[in-house]
Amino acid sequence: MVTAFDDNMFSPEAIADPYTYFGGLRPEDPKHWNEKLLQWIITRHQDLVWVARHDELFSSQNFKRDTRPPLPPIDEADI
Repeated sequence: MVTAFDDNMFSPEAIADPYTYFGGLRPEDPKHWNEKLLQWIITRHQDLVWVARHDELFSSQNFKRDTRPPLPPIDEADI
């Protein structure tokens, strides 16, 4: 049974303790669709390695073309 997770991975709680956030997500939903960010969150090392080695299937082009503002917002001085 998959536990419902807070999709705000940038919440103060997740930022303060990312090990608990991702440690809870990894066994329950290692390939998690994040509704807030509209993207997949991959939490297991072996899955990340597989994705990285199959660049013909996975691309950053969607990210580059995304017209939505970044989440979390980026300070103007950092752009």
